[in-house]
Amino acid sequence: MTWSIEPLRRGLNSRKAFPLLLGFGLSVRLLLLACTWRDPLFDDAAAYYTQALKITDSGTSLYLPPGLPAYLRLWMYLPVDGQVACRLSMLPVYLIFSLALFAYVRGRSGIQAANLAVLFFVFSPAFVFQSQFPLTQLPTATLCLMALLLLEKSVKPGGWTAAVTLGLVLGAAVLLRPSILILVPLLAALVWVRAGARRATKALLVAFAASVPLLAWEHHVWRRSGEAVFINSANSMNLFVGNNQYTPLYRTWWFGSHSRGSRDVPAEFSSLLEYGRSLGPADQERFFFSQALSHIASHPWLFAFRTFNRMRCFLAFDSFSGAQAMKHYRLPPWSVALVLGLDALCYCSIMLAALGYIVIFGNWMPALGWLWSLGCVALFYAAPYYTPRTISRLCRWPRFRHRCWCHAGYPVAGWRSNHRVKGGKRLEPYFAERFSSSSWNVSG
Repeated sequence: MTWSIEPLRRGLNSRKAFPLLLGFGLSVRLLLLACTWRDPLFDDAAAYYTQALKITDSGTSLYLPPGLPAYLRLWMYLPVDGQVACRLSMLPVYLIFSLALFAYVRGRSGIQAANLAVLFFVFSPAFVFQSQFPLTQLPTATLCLMALLLLEKSVKPGGWTAAVTLGLVLGAAVLLRPSILILVPLLAALVWVRAGARRATKALLVAFAASVPLLAWEHHVWRRSGEAVFINSANSMNLFVGNNQYTPLYRTWWFGSHSRGSRDVPAEFSSLLEYGRSLGPADQERFFFSQALSHIASHPWLFAFRTFNRMRCFLAFDSFSGAQAMKHYRLPPWSVALVLGLDALCYCSIMLAALGYIVIFGNWMPALGWLWSLGCVALFYAAPYYTPRTISRLCRWPRFRHRCWCHAGYPVAGWRSNHRVKGGKRLEPYFAERFSSSSWNVSG
């Protein structure tokens, strides 16, 4: 008996495939919601829910970006529990994302590729989890996909309505995640480059439309607090958390998800963070920005190295859903392994498909090269997790090991703070001070 993928191809080419996939994906998410609706929200989702509760006619909190709390607040008028309403609010976002993804891929590669793309996101555990859990990742991805669709329409003759809508979508995305701000001048420049007649006017229209929701929010903040804060007050704090003398070089996010008293969180950093948080919104922004920028200016190569490691993190499959299954839902190990394995499978499949597209249509890499590339990417990402443990077993002399890490200049993710040198001194994974010219001259 031979197995053929021809039935799968015929199914993906069918016009009925997309609504069936959409319905099945929605059913999976409703089933998960039915199993978890009694569980309280946690971590960032709980923070967004709390900020949504604080929205009144007089204003809202400035700590988190206002986009998602405002959206959640609308859903909290439903006659159901507020946290359940917040979970339900992500389901329409999933549907819009799938529609935008289908439309974008079909326009470029046909209906078969579009259905295949939707199929991956139907089963991806990280995507399933975020489709019923109020976080900003899925709404932001949806708005970015809509921006791509509107960009193609904006550069065509006419396209004025699409250009205005593109700007408004970008402005809404910035209110969800302020880091999206960089896309506003970038996409406006693309409109200017690719549009025909009156391209400069159309590009300015995109930028102006994007500024409307941002300026409206800034005006509201100024009227309410009398202080100038860009979108939200946590931006400067996040910059400080990722760029200070105690920030790990690899796990630059560590202090953002671990509080005082947690493993590998020094008391000196916690004291600085608490002092900054005790200030008013404007003073807080100035304090955190000045601390972070001062550190970046005095250690530019350290900043570059941390930035490089942040980029590497995007090469990894998302383990968030598996971690929550273990930490918050207490699922058995086999089910956690299944979630993580499915996440890795979906990620690798998408990665292989992207690299395969480059091979087929780019014709600049050998046929087997893209398979090796994926393996290299995985090894490159995984290296920090196993290298320190392997070498630390080989290098038993603590002083030599200490000098090796100072010389290498990076605290790797597998390093643990319970490693000690002679005399009981802890080898902390914070090498900001050690990453200096003197550390490069250490010899065995």
